[in-house]
Amino acid sequence: MSNERGNGKLGVLVWLLLVAGSVFFAVRTIPAKVAAYEFNDFCEQEVRVAATRGRFSEKALVKSILEKAEEVGIPLDRKQVRVRTRQKKIEVDITYEVPIDLEVYTWVWKYDQHYESLRL
Repeated sequence: MSNERGNGKLGVLVWLLLVAGSVFFAVRTIPAKVAAYEFNDFCEQEVRVAATRGRFSEKALVKSILEKAEEVGIPLDRKQVRVRTRQKKIEVDITYEVPIDLEVYTWVWKYDQHYESLRL
C-alpha cells in the first residue's frame, strides 16, 4: 500500500489556481491594452492627416483625440494633450494613466506617447 495518497490533488489545485489567476488577470488587462493600441493607432493617423491639411487646426485635432479617448474608454482631459507646431512639424504629446482593478490591488498603466509629422 502507498502512503502518497492525495499528493497529486495538491498539485492539481495549485495548477488550477494559477490558471484561474492568469485568466482573471488577462480578462482585466487585455481590454485596456487593446484600447490603448487602438487609441495609439488613431493618434498616429490623426497627426499625420493634420500635417497634410492646408490649414492646420489645433483645436480640431485635440477635439478628435479627446473624442476617441472617450470612445475607447481612456480617461483623458485637455491638460494631458500637448500640441506644438514648429516650422514644418506638428508634435503631439499625450500622457495618461489607465487604472486596472484587480480586486485586491489597482494597477496603473502609465502611457507617455509622442507623435510627430512633417507638414506639407
